[in-house]
Amino acid sequence: MDITWNHVSGIGVDTHVHRISNRLGWTKKETKTPEETRRAFEEWLPGDLWSKINWLLVGFGQQVCLPVGPLCLNQHTCPSAHQLPPKDTNPAPQNHPQSLTTTHTNVGPPCAAKTAPTRISQ
Repeated sequence: MDITWNHVSGIGVDTHVHRISNRLGWTKKETKTPEETRRAFEEWLPGDLWSKINWLLVGFGQQVCLPVGPLCLNQHTCPSAHQLPPKDTNPAPQNHPQSLTTTHTNVGPPCAAKTAPTRISQ
């Protein structure tokens, strides 16, 4: 509606907007669904910014604040960068070390970059 008729009826919240808003603590409490995130955003975000927030966060979520292995440029200010990694909730059975079940461990905080940016010299 915003693009076609220039009519903003709400905030478009997709998986990127939902993930980033929860990581940054932009909602009063963590939201479980994009719809909860939309309602929480609309409570405090001024209406003239509703059409811009989706465009700003989608690209950021696709390129930088990834679901796994985010490439944070702001590790010193991102609240999510200082959280402990989640505990494994599905460990491999102790009596079967060769089990097909895999355990996932995070090497660093959620916003830790996997590789440092490299500069190309000419």
